[in-house]
Amino acid sequence: MIKPSKLARFLDMPDLSEVYNLATAAQDAVDKVIQLALEEDYFDIPKFVSYELLEESITTMQNQLLGAYTSKNKEVVESLKKLQRLDDILQGIMMREGFIPVQEAAPPMVSEGGIAAPGMVEAPTAMDAMAGAMGKPPETINDKNQEGDV
Repeated sequence: MIKPSKLARFLDMPDLSEVYNLATAAQDAVDKVIQLALEEDYFDIPKFVSYELLEESITTMQNQLLGAYTSKNKEVVESLKKLQRLDDILQGIMMREGFIPVQEAAPPMVSEGGIAAPGMVEAPTAMDAMAGAMGKPPETINDKNQEGDV
């Protein structure tokens, strides 16, 4: 968002490229951080970069890459690994800086039979999804035989 103090300056300008540059500066910086991680294995995150925007952009890129995944595309796998590393670094920074509250984990609630959450499975990560045999997606609760199924 452009500050009102700068807006008046741009109203008289026929060339809006400077306005566009200001409006996209945060996303441009985030895109550069991701590009450096993917292309140069450079994982430093400057303090001036919007952590929230970077987190959102990493997730978007992971979703795009997973959508393009085939079992024969090793570049996608490598890119997803690099994005996960960048995201892990970002999460650590966000915890240290107080963006994500650090909470102690509560002890798991376990039933008498030793089942923590009957009928529930942990959501797979993108890397887990690709690790399935022959490129098959991971098994989900919907794939298992339900009561009454044969």
